Amino acid sequence: MNPSMAVMAVLAALFAAGLGVALWRLKSMRARLAALGGDQARARETQRELSDKERKQSKALEAVRDELESVKHELAAQKKKNHTVQEETKKLRGELRDKSEEMTRVRNERPAFESKAPRSAETTKSAEPTKREPRPDPTAMLAAEVTAELVAQRERLRELAALHDGLVQKVNSEELGHAQARAELARLRKRIEDYRRIDLVSKGKVAVLEDRLRGMGRQYYEAVSELALLKGEVQPPPPQDVADSLRDGRGGSGGIGAAEAEGRAADGPPAQGDLPPEHDEAPVAEAGDSPNPSAPAASRPE
Repeated sequence: MNPSMAVMAVLAALFAAGLGVALWRLKSMRARLAALGGDQARARETQRELSDKERKQSKALEAVRDELESVKHELAAQKKKNHTVQEETKKLRGELRDKSEEMTRVRNERPAFESKAPRSAETTKSAEPTKREPRPDPTAMLAAEVTAELVAQRERLRELAALHDGLVQKVNSEELGHAQARAELARLRKRIEDYRRIDLVSKGKVAVLEDRLRGMGRQYYEAVSELALLKGEVQPPPPQDVADSLRDGRGGSGGIGAAEAEGRAADGPPAQGDLPPEHDEAPVAEAGDSPNPSAPAASRPE
């Protein structure tokens, strides 16, 4: 067997093995890309759900804040009203005190025409039935009404303060939940960015492997073509990838080699002077020692 043919066969086997390994790696990378695509779709769905939840929580938080602002305004108005009522109460109490002092002073005073002599018992007894019942003091009634209104206002203030505390706690809890949702959304965005980078790197690796696979296919086709030309056989048709590359003008070095091989095939078998040195020195095979007995007689050496 010719050493060059053995070398070509070994190279063809190596190319075939490399092609198989590249195909296996390409298949595994595609499976990994499919898994990453599924994870990315799930992450996007989770991000969409979190965005909707954040939007709803933002609306609820805005409503609670508006309610809190209205309660604050109402509380401020109530405090102002309470202050006014307290001022009026102080004023009424001062007037009540002045009138009470004046009434006590009037009661303790004696009329100018009343004699200082002691009254008799009969006069005292006759005067007792003529005493009138005391009339209700309007100032005391007004003070009682003001006190009742003040108590009601204080109860209302207590209720508003309790409502304010509850709303503040609710707003704090909503803000805490909002912060947690923001942190979760940031984590998911970072994860999606990592997936995107992995996807880009994987696509780049797949593109490199595909280019390498095309190059190996072209090299394999060149080797087979050279081997066929050396053996004097018909050049095999180019594979689909190489044909597409040649048609699109993207063959590169492989396309140039294939074009040269096609040119050699069109010109016929190479002459003795065009062969490499090792072929020049190799003895001419006999008719019975031809490596391809089925080849036509025209292709066998004379």
